[in-house]
Amino acid sequence: MIRRPPRSTLSSSSAASDVYKRQGINAEYGDSRFPMSAMFEAASATARSLLETEIPAKIGALDQAVASKFSKSLAEVESFCRDAVKAKLAEEKPSETGLNADITEMSSFARAELATSMDTLRSLELWLHLSVPQISDGNNFGVEIQEHIIKRVEAAKVAAKTQFDGLKSYHSDRAGAWEKSVFASTTKQSWSEDAKQTTGGEKPEETTTNSSSVNKTANLVSNDAIENIVAIDVAHYFNLRAAVLETIKLYAVTLDLVVKNKDKLADPRGEDNQYSMF
Repeated sequence: MIRRPPRSTLSSSSAASDVYKRQGINAEYGDSRFPMSAMFEAASATARSLLETEIPAKIGALDQAVASKFSKSLAEVESFCRDAVKAKLAEEKPSETGLNADITEMSSFARAELATSMDTLRSLELWLHLSVPQISDGNNFGVEIQEHIIKRVEAAKVAAKTQFDGLKSYHSDRAGAWEKSVFASTTKQSWSEDAKQTTGGEKPEETTTNSSSVNKTANLVSNDAIENIVAIDVAHYFNLRAAVLETIKLYAVTLDLVVKNKDKLADPRGEDNQYSMF
């Protein structure tokens, strides 16, 4: 029977290195060019920290965030979003349209958590790939389980990226909505400077002409345009809430999947791997 490297190990580097030497890997490539034992040990240590400590803690922290940041009803969200828009419209001379500060803060939080989840899943994916044993003619049921879990983790990573990418259009959508007739009056200022130099006399002369203009326009305020801004804010709030809840689900499902199949992940061919991470 072909023996595989005991990949799932968090033991000393010498143990993993001895295994690779028995397989003839380091002898062929050299440690400096192919330091797979060290790479696997680092991946295993990271995975163990994630599975035993970081992911459970992250699930708890995100549960608390949902309760504190994303607990409002639809009516409550519509109310505070509408108040923010009306406060901006009430300014006598607004110089910019402004942001919804609450939604912007929530957006930063959700996007940061999604980015972290992608890194977490990528680290687990690396560990799982490196845990797959050498190719063999038979006894591959456990290896098939490993490959199935790798696909699930990859799919979770793609889902997190899809959620992350889906949040980026909020500000462009909102900017487009502000371009509609929501202000009772608008002011446009223009300014120009023209410089002219003349020669031919005793001294060259340079003259500068400045001009400016101010155009004020009265607008018929479109209440529908105002409600469109509110609707964009409200939709983004619940998209952010869904993204955080989805992140919790990705963490929980991935952790559950690995823990339930830890025996096959550690020893897919039943070779009693003494260097198992679990």
